[in-house]
Amino acid sequence: VLALGLLAAVFAGCDAAKIHGRVESVYGEALPGVAVKIPGQPFYAVSDALGEYDIDFAPGELVLTFIKSGYA
Repeated sequence: VLALGLLAAVFAGCDAAKIHGRVESVYGEALPGVAVKIPGQPFYAVSDALGEYDIDFAPGELVLTFIKSGYA
């Protein structure tokens, strides 16, 4: 089962920032190859072999979406 996450954040007074995170299964196992996207923004990332990702974003309120094809 893929644990999906949502993140809401507001960052004022900056032009761009970066989020670093890790995608894990419900068992705490790293999930590589998960697409991380911010709807409405051109930024995206894909988690590495350790499930980690870095994604840039523009200031404002945002929600991250996580997509993993073929994971059950």
